[in-house]
Parts: sequence; structure tokens; C-alpha cells
Amino acid sequence: MAKNTSSKGGLLGKVIALLLVVVVVAYVCTSLALSTWNPTKWKAARQTITTAANTNDGNDEGKNDDQSGGNSDDTQTDEASNFVVNESESTGDNVQLLSAKLPRAAYAANGVSAQAESAYKLTAELEPANLEDKTVNWSVAWKNSSSTWASGKTVTDYVRIVPTSDGALTANAECLQAFAEQVIITVTPRKGFEDVTATCTADYVQKVLGMKISGEAKTYQGNVVYSLNLTTSNFNPVIDFPTHTDSTAWEFFYDKYADFSGAFEKSSVYTKEAPLGYYDYKVCATADYLNALRAGGLTTYSSISSEKYVQNGSNRLDSFFFHNWAGGWFSSSTNFAAFRTSLRNNSDKVMLRVKCSYGKTASDCETCTYNIKFSAESLAAIATNVTVGPNLEF
Repeated sequence: MAKNTSSKGGLLGKVIALLLVVVVVAYVCTSLALSTWNPTKWKAARQTITTAANTNDGNDEGKNDDQSGGNSDDTQTDEASNFVVNESESTGDNVQLLSAKLPRAAYAANGVSAQAESAYKLTAELEPANLEDKTVNWSVAWKNSSSTWASGKTVTDYVRIVPTSDGALTANAECLQAFAEQVIITVTPRKGFEDVTATCTADYVQKVLGMKISGEAKTYQGNVVYSLNLTTSNFNPVIDFPTHTDSTAWEFFYDKYADFSGAFEKSSVYTKEAPLGYYDYKVCATADYLNALRAGGLTTYSSISSEKYVQNGSNRLDSFFFHNWAGGWFSSSTNFAAFRTSLRNNSDKVMLRVKCSYGKTASDCETCTYNIKFSAESLAAIATNVTVGPNLEF
């Protein structure tokens, strides 16, 4: 019986082996027919490159606490520098590259240059876990080195990738300054198939510097008698106060001739345009300005207090300087002169403020504020009366 059992067991093993051969042959034939036979990619599929976020990143630093603003899940933006690392693309199966921003407070501990506008920590993970050689190469390059902007420029003057050591799985991507051609970051295993790489594109989002306020006052004939220009190059401007010798009939009070408006001020070097859709501005008078109006005999509105922001009436200069704060008009040239004298005596003080809000939406925006002083030269005393001496006889 033992001999018979052994004979049956041997026969069963041969049958199983034959069936396995048939299965393998069938798979190979099917693969060839479908053009999916590629032993190289079998191994490539087992070797995965990913990047894990640094668990010591801490909180983001920036102008606003809430920066959701419609950013997609696969894009992280450094608010301070507008450096953006996008979702990765792979040239091998199951290869991806993710990025995590480093806060400026962590630059020194992670070996990031203090001159960097922004930095990201990249950590490559190779699979299978039992690989003997886990070294990788990191590189950066212009997406189009012959583009009008990038031609003749060295990419590492703008973005560089710095491994923490030779062949290390960790590296810092540092943005040194604004750029106007996309940058490609690539990571490749030193020992692996040629098609096992991962790349991601780095962008520089256009910076929004703030809002500029500008406008002109004109006569009926179209002659400019006053210009208002507030730009982000100076948030503490000293401007001229409008000069007009007729205190009761300022021609440019008519809104048709005295509009002013706001507009975004944006940087000129970028790869991705800033996503903007909202802006607004309000004005307020300081206590010194309200006191000057009262010195001219005007009664300020009871609803207006110093440093209270209001919408500027119809974007007109008369509202900006007067009608937001007080009703009526100066009853005499003497009162008007007293108002100007009060301004001149306080020309070293902020008189008006303009707060501008700008961004994607009203709930996702930043602000900038202009603190306005008036030049003493523009407030020089003006004649309020003219007399002629005694009659002459010839």
C-alpha cells in the first residue's frame, strides 16, 4: 500500500507542475498579444519614490491666518514668497513626488540658506524596503531654457535643490528669488531602471504688492488742477493739499471732473498670474484732521469719530477731503484760511488714512493702509483780503 501511495503522489505532483507550466505559457502568450509584456516594468513597479512631509514643520507663517482661498489639495503655496510646488509626474509605474513647506523658523535647523524666500523639505522613499542601495540624485532645470526670459539665466540662481548629504533621500528645495520660467525638480534612484524617475513643476505666483489709488480733478475745459497718486512704493506719503483760491466754488467738486479709483499693483516677474477678483477701500480722518475742519467753522458729523473708516462717497475728491466728515461749506475765506492754517501747523501729523483690501474674495484678502500727511508748502497762507490805499489826486 505504501508503494502505491507513493506512486499516486508522484503522479499528482507531475500534474500540478504541468498545470503551472500551462498557466505561465498562457500568460506570456496573452501578454505578447496585448503588448503588455515588459519584465523591466515588473521591477519598476515595485520601486516607489514618494516624499513625506517633515513632521517638525510647525505652523505656516504669512500675512493671513486663513490661506485656503481655493488652493487645490495638491498645491502648497508659500505666502511670503509665492513659491509653488505642483503635483508630481512620473516616468515609471507608481512613482510620485510630494512636497511640504518648511517654515522660516526651521531654516537653520534644516540647513536652508537664510537668503531663501521659501523652502520645501523633500523626502524620498524607495521600495522595496530591503534595497541595498537607496541613494538618489536630485536636480533642477528650466522647463524651457531657451524661452525669452530664461535664456542666459542659471536656474540655480533662482531655485536650487540641496541634498542633506551625498545621495541622501532628503533634500531642500530653495527658492532664492522670483522667476518667470517654470522649474522642473527631478529625483532619480542611482541604481534603478532608467524610466524610474519623478518630477514636479515649480511655479512663482505673481505677487500682489497692494492697491494703488489715483485720480484727477479737472476744470470744465479738461485742465488738470489736482492729482492724487498713492502707490505701494510709499505707504506713508506726504502729498499736496489741493490749492484753490475760491473757497466757495471748487470746480473739481463736480463728480464728472473729480473721480478717483483703486487698482491692483502686481509684480512683473512670475510664471502664474495672481488669482484676484476682489478689492475695496475705505477712508478715515484722524482727530487732527477733524479738529482742523472745526477750526474752519465746520460742524463734523456726529456719526464720525477719529479713526472711523467709511466708504468714500461716490469716489469723489470732495468726499475724500471734506464731505465724508462734515456738512456744508466754509462760510467765508477767513474760515477757509483758518482750516488751512490748522493743517499747516500739524503738517508733521497723519491727517487721512486709506485702507485697501484685495484678494480672491472678500473673505480671502489682504490689506494695506496709506497714512497721509499734507506738505506744509501746499498749505502756505493765502490772501483773504485786499485793500487799496487812500485816494490819489493828480
